Amino acid sequence: ALVPSEYMMGLTAAVVLAVVLGVSLEGCVGTGMGYGFASSKLQIQQRRVDRLQNSIEVLRAKVRQAQSNDDQDAIDELDKSLTLLDAPNCPHDYVRCGQSEQCMSELRFCDGVQDCNNNHDEEHCHKSPSAGSFWAGDLYRAACGFSENSQLRLFVTGHDHLYYFGPRVGITASLVVKYPSNGDIISDNYNMAGSYSYGKRELDLDAPSNEFELQCDFSRSDKWMKCTIVQMTGANSCGHAHLVMQP
Repeated sequence: ALVPSEYMMGLTAAVVLAVVLGVSLEGCVGTGMGYGFASSKLQIQQRRVDRLQNSIEVLRAKVRQAQSNDDQDAIDELDKSLTLLDAPNCPHDYVRCGQSEQCMSELRFCDGVQDCNNNHDEEHCHKSPSAGSFWAGDLYRAACGFSENSQLRLFVTGHDHLYYFGPRVGITASLVVKYPSNGDIISDNYNMAGSYSYGKRELDLDAPSNEFELQCDFSRSDKWMKCTIVQMTGANSCGHAHLVMQP
């Protein structure tokens, strides 16, 4: 996020130098015997100015390049991190309206009505795990029968956003858990179903027969999520993983 500022400082320095050179050119032009020398020096200075102008154009191009989607994503992630660090104590099932101190029910997000004074509740309604996306990571602090360092693969297979219930998106997914056992690689497959909350920025998916729940937090990024496997009976933690969206 600091890259554009560095380029702008470079642009400013280049422009100032060009102005200084331009002023010095006026003192180089004389009359009489010194005219030939001044003319030659003027040509040299002009070439320097031309090179500076070319450098400025290159810097401008780099600034435009720095203002890309990836850099904007980095800025958004920093903004989310700052929000989390300075979050007020909102009631249960209420979330903060961005950088403001206002709290709003998660069920009022993305319903087509502005509830936050800064419109935060309606700003990010297009961002949710999309059908066809693929996420991967390793399990750590495993328990409940799961193996440490198991490979988790989450394939989002369905995305159902009902127009009359904007705050939530119905999600279906296939979870593959791979782990070594007696020299072989075992793959356990689970057909998961649940929802994504725009307000909480959380994905909650239940395994068949309510064996366990996969809870994932998107509050820090749209490209990776912090997940916890929770045992349905007793709500015990069965492991954690950072799942990263794959290309």
